[in-house]
Amino acid sequence: MKPFIFLPVLLVMLPAQAQENARAKAEALVSEAGQFARESGADKLIQEINHAQGRFGNRDSLKPQLIVYDLKGKILAHSRDVRHVGMDHSRAVSRLLEFAKAHKKGWFEPTAGASDLVTTAYFERVGDLLITAPPHFH
Repeated sequence: MKPFIFLPVLLVMLPAQAQENARAKAEALVSEAGQFARESGADKLIQEINHAQGRFGNRDSLKPQLIVYDLKGKILAHSRDVRHVGMDHSRAVSRLLEFAKAHKKGWFEPTAGASDLVTTAYFERVGDLLITAPPHFH
């Protein structure tokens, strides 16, 4: 067999593997943050996300980011850019909020043509928090 025949197959497989890895990292991050919130409380989680050196602080653009909303769409924590904290994104995340009311955790996949700012994201509801992380590809 000629070795170059397998190259196109590898090029197709690598993006799929990268997507799978990114989704797994987002799920693990949200699950860890959710567990932390249940054990330490919402206020402590928010503090740990918003503080750059906190357990969930993340200024590294190569890692998934955590965004925590209240159930009305206000951003409570943002691991990458705390300037978003306090912003009302209720219109931008309305479909995600509706989906999260019916599901405690899982993947939110927006429908084609949706105007939401949120694209694909893994989420978990913990009390009055909606903890989210989009998969991050690098």
